[in-house]
Amino acid sequence: MEASIFRKPYFVGRFLPALLKPRPLPDVPDLRMKFIQALCRAGKIPSGIYSAYEKACKKEANSLLEGVFSDEEDMDDLLLSPMEQLDASLQHFAQIVFTSHQTPKQQAGIPGQISLISGKIHGVLETEHGGSTQNGPIVIDVNSHSFSKAHFRVTDAVLSMVCQLVCGLSQNFPSQNPGWLTQLLAMLTQHSGIIEALLYTVRRQLATQNDNLEFHHVQGLAAILIHLISLPDVFGEISIKSGAEKVLPLQEDVTFLLKCSCKKEMDHVLRYDARFPSTSSTF
Repeated sequence: MEASIFRKPYFVGRFLPALLKPRPLPDVPDLRMKFIQALCRAGKIPSGIYSAYEKACKKEANSLLEGVFSDEEDMDDLLLSPMEQLDASLQHFAQIVFTSHQTPKQQAGIPGQISLISGKIHGVLETEHGGSTQNGPIVIDVNSHSFSKAHFRVTDAVLSMVCQLVCGLSQNFPSQNPGWLTQLLAMLTQHSGIIEALLYTVRRQLATQNDNLEFHHVQGLAAILIHLISLPDVFGEISIKSGAEKVLPLQEDVTFLLKCSCKKEMDHVLRYDARFPSTSSTF
């Protein structure tokens, strides 16, 4: 029997392929692993065939682990609240954008992650508010609003991520690509009340001259304003209503707020003006 098994045509053509079928190898060698190792030590298995077998086994193990981690991520979604899922998606988005400036091919993952974020936002609004698609011109009434807590939770999370990411990119990549922010803001217009709540918050920070804002906050707010003002074809007509009959286009309203009638106002204006060039240099 041994002689028939080890005849070269049968051994190489039929026996070894059956024996060396790739599989995730156990941590503790089983009988099959011990038998293969013994044959290898005896010189019965060509080194090239054994090396290919090892690589195939590692590939099988990696595929199995990828399936496990995918299942774990799905389970995390079941365990996390809609808002926690959104936070996690935003952080992953920031990682993709940052990495894409080091490895341009990573940009291909940005649209898909934005779609995922959109779904998470829908989950938050559906759970807490019942959102729908935004249509028509955007008008922000600074004296009254109907935004829910869900709107502000979403916009606060988005603003926090954008401010940190804009600052990080500007410090590491002077010639950054701003396309990710355009895509993100354009997606927000598809959710009822979200882009309005975001603009309401940004405009309030601008109007109150909040001196407690950190550097990255100012830089992020400036980037958002530049995008919304500079790309009317993408975001449509945006107006700010600050009185019964006072309605101004966003650009005119920002110009009105950034006035210089005293030292405090000048300091406030300079904080934003110093950020505008750095966040708009790639337009």
